[in-house]
Amino acid sequence: RMTLLCALYFAQGVPWGFMDITMINYLIQNGVSVGEAAGVSALILLPWTFKLIWAPLIDTVTIRSMGKRRPWIIGAQFLMAITLIGVLMVPDVTADYRLLGMMFFIHNVFASLQDVSTDALAVDILPPDEQGKANGMMWASKLVGYGAGGAVFARVMEASSIQTAVVLQIAILAMIMILPILWLERPGEKRFPWSSGKGSSEAKQNISSLAGLGRNAVLAFSLRTTFVFVVFTLVHNIGPEIGKFMAKGICIDRLGWSHVEVSDMRGFALLPELILVLLGGFLADRWGRRTVLIIGMTS
Repeated sequence: RMTLLCALYFAQGVPWGFMDITMINYLIQNGVSVGEAAGVSALILLPWTFKLIWAPLIDTVTIRSMGKRRPWIIGAQFLMAITLIGVLMVPDVTADYRLLGMMFFIHNVFASLQDVSTDALAVDILPPDEQGKANGMMWASKLVGYGAGGAVFARVMEASSIQTAVVLQIAILAMIMILPILWLERPGEKRFPWSSGKGSSEAKQNISSLAGLGRNAVLAFSLRTTFVFVVFTLVHNIGPEIGKFMAKGICIDRLGWSHVEVSDMRGFALLPELILVLLGGFLADRWGRRTVLIIGMTS
């Protein structure tokens, strides 16, 4: 279970790091302004707001005989790999950086779908006393992929080409897709739509109605605690994003660093975060999620 969940999160991290670190740094180094590069980065992040749409959809629509989450994961992972081909179609990434941003946007639409499906699967198959540790390990896997997508693929680009870096990522995503194909959510389910098997009674009972999910969503967002959490999280993320682009502009424009050096710096800077997410997941299972959440958000 943990191998599958961590591999799927790693699959999200590799292209994300390549897009958000390597390619953004490359664009700035090759004449694209920091403001224009920030616009491309915004296109990378925008599809992750679609998680609000994906969540009720995957809870109500599925191929039940193949499991509740697995069809969504396989489909999203496949489309993550396919949409990277769009990056290969951009003739000149520095001249056509807006087109490049749209290719990144399309890829991350399906990356966000895979993320929601994987989170839902984790909640379904993990006992409550393992969910904190598992979440820490999953996020750590995503950070490893993110760092590799930045530092490693910056060097691949430097040694070969953008096309080589993208093809290697497509191969990584395709290999990871084998795991959810081989693994079944519950015994007796179908591996493929044409395989023998049937949906389990547990999966069928857990399918929710869209109307019920809508009522629950309205109820959740009517709570003061939910509203405060959303506002705090939004404000909390503004500062780091501004600082990220200020650092890139200073390092590349003012200090003359290459995009490879800036990508290396960003990759190694993830090490403290990697340690803390693993620690946070472990402590969440021991001390309780609310306690660890308060410590993390106020420190």
